[in-house]
Amino acid sequence: MGIMERIERYRLAEKCAEFTPQVIALWKQIVEDERLPHALRLAAADRLMDRAYGRPAVALQVDQMSREMTLKKVVHEVRWMPPDPNDRSVETIPEPD
Repeated sequence: MGIMERIERYRLAEKCAEFTPQVIALWKQIVEDERLPHALRLAAADRLMDRAYGRPAVALQVDQMSREMTLKKVVHEVRWMPPDPNDRSVETIPEPD
């Protein structure tokens, strides 16, 4: 995503944020209107509560029997030359600059 796309998204977010008071007033009006169905009133109330206090924590279900990991460690070994089969030394001598 380039800088121009980010600027465009930010401008869109600013335009939407201008309507925040009207949207909150609409949700409040829906919650208070007893002629509307309970499902609609409850959805508006949930939105108001989510905005005010954040969304509630969600329980995650974890499978304890699975041994699969989603993240796997990958080691890439790079060798420039094959090892010398006659080399039995354990000391590494640095190369001159």
